[in-house]
Amino acid sequence: MALHTHCRVPAAPARRAALCTEAHTQAHNRRMPTAFVYLKLPTRHLPADHRLEDRIDQALRDAGLGTVLGWGSSLGDAPPGQMRPLAFLRIDIEAENLDGARQLLRPFLQRVDIPAGTELHFTRGHQPLQDFFDGTDWRLEQMVPGAKRSLQR
Repeated sequence: MALHTHCRVPAAPARRAALCTEAHTQAHNRRMPTAFVYLKLPTRHLPADHRLEDRIDQALRDAGLGTVLGWGSSLGDAPPGQMRPLAFLRIDIEAENLDGARQLLRPFLQRVDIPAGTELHFTRGHQPLQDFFDGTDWRLEQMVPGAKRSLQR
């Protein structure tokens, strides 16, 4: 389960969580030309850049392609008797132009030394897809393992 620890919705701390969730839901459900995209980075070898979300946000804004909505960590499975470890960092993005944002993000992420196994998730024609970084190159528009075939409403 994703735990959004940071959100760009301005509000008092007590209201921020509710507003952040509402903002993410609204961005995801909008029937405008924007697209909801999320970046999933394995935590085992994250880049040393601790302000990655801000750099991604700035690059998207400068190009007029979108904005970072928020970010947080998700937990993995716990070994028996132990705490659940962090599994990945998730960065939620609202893209004004899906293909343009993907074209900007892939080389940008390689320049900041993202780990192999990084995934860029999006939907095209109600089909959940991902661009997958194998450590050398991106495999584009891959089916998401275990996802339902179509997200028809």
